[in-house]
Amino acid sequence: MKNGTLIVSRIEKQFDFIKNEFSKMGFDDITITGADRDALLNIINDTKPKVMILGSNFFKCSTPYMTRVINKNFPTLNIAAITTTEYPPSLAMYFIINGAKSYISFWDDPIHFQNGMKEIQKGKAFISNVVRQRIANSEYYPEPKGNITQRHIEVMRCTCNGFTEVETGKNLWISDRTVERHKTEILRNLHLRNDKEIIRAALDMGFVKNEELIFFGDNYELHPYPVGKRTGRKTK
Repeated sequence: MKNGTLIVSRIEKQFDFIKNEFSKMGFDDITITGADRDALLNIINDTKPKVMILGSNFFKCSTPYMTRVINKNFPTLNIAAITTTEYPPSLAMYFIINGAKSYISFWDDPIHFQNGMKEIQKGKAFISNVVRQRIANSEYYPEPKGNITQRHIEVMRCTCNGFTEVETGKNLWISDRTVERHKTEILRNLHLRNDKEIIRAALDMGFVKNEELIFFGDNYELHPYPVGKRTGRKTK
């Protein structure tokens, strides 16, 4: 496929149905893939699509960040993010900020959604009214977020293993303040809010593997106080 349509979806059982529906809307030379990360970048490089349709939940909460990664590797690619499920507008606006030309949501309005698909099929940009409004209401125009570095991944690995910021600093030979700075960058770059979401995103995106969840911080010690069955008082 050269200059055709690349659809990125994880719903493999519905690939034939999806391809048929997009054909009805006028999209031609369609290829559908469930590949992600490096494999997806290789497919884009090989197929050189005219437009790439990316499901908003493909990388779950981290899809806007991955849009930036794709855009950085293929700056002229026409990326259109589409959602048929509820997706937070405050996060959805980063599809546009991070390089997607279009974002449409079925939840805005079905007619609005259909009009958006027609514009995308013509090679034009189309942005959901909700996302347009969210960007317009920002005190300043948000900037694209930075990349996740190897040091960020090291901090995420420690966080996923339950290290405190002090323990992370000692483990990585950096100061507590530097650990805090790296965490702030991770939160900003992945559009997250706290350590719990760092853990979820790190595992979901593959920055940290399950087999890497084997470490403990320094002086790890539990102090269990089981409840007595008869009296309900804590046992010593």
